[in-house]
Amino acid sequence: MANQEITIPGELPNLNAALAGAKRHWSSYAQIKKQQTNKVTWIAKGQLTPITPPINLIFFWVTKTRRVDPDNVSHGAKYIIDGLVNAGILPNDGRKVIRSLTHLFPDPDKKAPRVTVRLIEIKGDVKSKKGSTTNETDTTMARGQQLRSVQADGRSGNT
Repeated sequence: MANQEITIPGELPNLNAALAGAKRHWSSYAQIKKQQTNKVTWIAKGQLTPITPPINLIFFWVTKTRRVDPDNVSHGAKYIIDGLVNAGILPNDGRKVIRSLTHLFPDPDKKAPRVTVRLIEIKGDVKSKKGSTTNETDTTMARGQQLRSVQADGRSGNT
């Protein structure tokens, strides 16, 4: 299967919320992570099929407001990637499977915050005799082309 998208409704806990919970009790973060990862797992099972690595991931974080810093919002990628692994969409979350993460922050939507993740298969990624990829430059160039395509098609993460 080629490129796919998943949309998770609502806002995932940001880094500040996760740290605040962890400060209250040692098991709080584990509970938050388990709950959010399970949410993504069930959504992924309904929206996606297993994908052939390696892949690039593009996250479209549509929040209610602009008040939370992008690095705090993008903390939710951990829950999403772990949920994709739990759902069997990705074999694991290592660097041989996921080659890049790109975070985009379209205009806020107070009524329908969400995160849309585009999973993009990298074609023609072959191993050399030494075990490293022979086309890392091609992969980087393809990633740039994918981002230009995202910008050119006028999408703002609305699905």
